[in-house]
Amino acid sequence: MDEVHVLVEVFDGISWQPAKEVFRIRNRALLEFDLGQSLIQILARSPDQDRILNLEWEIVASRNEFHGQPKPPTPGILPQEVKDIGVVSKADWGAGPTTCTTAEDDWYRMAIHHAAGYQNYNRSIQELVQWIQAYLRQSLGYCDIAYQLLIGWDGSVWDGRPYDYYSGATGGGNNDGNTAIGFLGCYDSVACVGLAGPHVPSTETLTSAHNLIYTLSQLHDIPTDSGPIKGHQDWPGNASARHGDRISERAPDWFSPPGSHDAVAQLVGDDWRPIDLPQNVKL
Repeated sequence: MDEVHVLVEVFDGISWQPAKEVFRIRNRALLEFDLGQSLIQILARSPDQDRILNLEWEIVASRNEFHGQPKPPTPGILPQEVKDIGVVSKADWGAGPTTCTTAEDDWYRMAIHHAAGYQNYNRSIQELVQWIQAYLRQSLGYCDIAYQLLIGWDGSVWDGRPYDYYSGATGGGNNDGNTAIGFLGCYDSVACVGLAGPHVPSTETLTSAHNLIYTLSQLHDIPTDSGPIKGHQDWPGNASARHGDRISERAPDWFSPPGSHDAVAQLVGDDWRPIDLPQNVKL
């Protein structure tokens, strides 16, 4: 839809009511409507339908992840070892405020996820990260992005949920101490066909993943094997299309120290581009 407000109405069982726009980036808007009651059928309409290029919708049963908890403390800061990888901070990508409240100080495992979505969002990974945060907070009731860290298709790494707060990405009771790393894109060879992929992870993406996962394992003394480091679906209670076999099948490559010749990403203008480090530079 274009940047001028587009009216979308929802039938609440009694009358047609306008949905409220709660977030916008360029020509993409997130609208919200509280039904307030159980309905057998939900209807939506728009007098501006000729201006709408694409409409996606989702019904959410509950929108409050941490209802009734106290006001959250000030978010902590990423460990220096993680910042040294070149993570784009929440301040730098323009994050909205977090409402997370549950602290985490004992990371002892990792869950490798993928967002199961489009890679190219206005050719801006920053705007995609902003959209993910707004969608998860405004529509699904999360306190922030579900993942602690996100990896772009160009090798850039992004600060997600505040690092010292409890993860929100891995179901089945597996969030405790489980650092969630989310790959931006759709990397499942079956579930992503005809949707947003399947994408093939770039060399830059895999190199950044290797550097990040190995750094976290050394920082928190996490054994580098398939016991504490698993793909999303491999954690109990997580049979999901978000498995991303094209990502998780590479996990064994990340259990050994990264080589000094691996590529990393640097910010050049508005684009992240891979560079080669000199052989004598240790990551």
